Amino acid sequence: MAEDCTKSALKRVAQALSVSEDVFLKGHPRGVSPTATISEELELLRLFATITDPEVRRTCLRYVQNLADTSDMAAG
Repeated sequence: MAEDCTKSALKRVAQALSVSEDVFLKGHPRGVSPTATISEELELLRLFATITDPEVRRTCLRYVQNLADTSDMAAG
């Protein structure tokens, strides 16, 4: 049931962004189910959407980008 809700939410997000649902499934961490990854991504999007201050949004985005860059460097 939760997986159906996640897939439905993923479909709505993909449609809103005019992208394929596959965009969210690429590059998920090994050993982590795509459904778990999608749930986390949707939670990040939901929380990010509640931030109204543009500077805080930019700071948040830079923080996540830095974490992703650090993670990429550590992985390979």
